[in-house]
Amino acid sequence: MLLPRFKDEFSDYKFEVIDVLEDILERNLALRASLFSRACLRYAQHILGNRQNPRDFFLRFADAWDAVRLWSLRNASPETTAFTFQTQSLFDASHPDIPHFLYTDHTYLANARYPNRAKPLPVTARWMEREDALYKNANINFTSSNFAATSISEDYGIPDDRVNCVFSGINIPMPVQVKSFGEKLKRILFVGVDWDRKGGPFLLKAFREVRQHIKDAELWIIGCNPDISEEGVKVYGRIPTSEVCRFYEEADVFCLPSKYEPSATVLVEAAAYGLPVVATAVGGSVERVEDGKTGLLVPPSDEKALAAALLEILNHPDKAASFGRAGRQMVESRFTWEHVARRMRVQITERIGNGLETDE
Repeated sequence: MLLPRFKDEFSDYKFEVIDVLEDILERNLALRASLFSRACLRYAQHILGNRQNPRDFFLRFADAWDAVRLWSLRNASPETTAFTFQTQSLFDASHPDIPHFLYTDHTYLANARYPNRAKPLPVTARWMEREDALYKNANINFTSSNFAATSISEDYGIPDDRVNCVFSGINIPMPVQVKSFGEKLKRILFVGVDWDRKGGPFLLKAFREVRQHIKDAELWIIGCNPDISEEGVKVYGRIPTSEVCRFYEEADVFCLPSKYEPSATVLVEAAAYGLPVVATAVGGSVERVEDGKTGLLVPPSDEKALAAALLEILNHPDKAASFGRAGRQMVESRFTWEHVARRMRVQITERIGNGLETDE
């Protein structure tokens, strides 16, 4: 969703878009085979447990980073390239003679900043060296949260003038107007692929408490398929993005009680639809839920506090509507891809000057 807005902001430039996995790593058959086998060995638990493809872990190996950097050195020409731009910090596509810009939502060392210290996927010292160099090689490190920006500045020693939080947008259509609330609220919506990391088990415990007070309360689960069979819980699994909008329209409150969360897009998507949001005060979530204004924040892994927050909203339709209106205003003022691309353009053009009106 960023790319079209980015092209609008840099309309005088020609773009070459590279998919690192498909266009670089998977075309090197020997490297691909090596990465595949090592991923299956090192990350077997994640691959089997979350039904992930081994290729999802290719960039967790230092030689994959080296292959991407080598490709950039061979294919990006300083004579015809105004700047390079990459999303996420799982590779380094910089060239020493071309301005380079990064946009990411997390860092490896940021995992230690969560209240309960996240346990990141294991990587080698070589990999850590490559990540550290990535932030140093970028002219500006754009981030989707101040949480990530602080980590780049403090954990990796990058000067503040080379780190800029520009937030993020939503990946579904913005509704024309926010929802209206009836007198009885009962539907709780959860959207997330990783049930455990997103705090699903704690939400389920909190929902059981909610059902003690609101007998016909419902919990709708989208994006994953936890093995749950109990009254009031509806598991929809993975559905097309276009269909998620209907659930935002019909739900009464959105809940994402993540244990660790860099900058969940679903928090602002729910707010865009006028839903009050209940989330945990971790990572970038505190920047996407204004506590007491657009929703409520609770401590992670605290089902009692979570249940109380959900009941506070479900039992007060006026408060739910007020939170919803404020959330929509927050999204319109800060969390659209148009805003993100515009902020990036200002910073990039300051660094490259007039640039080159050729390939990027």
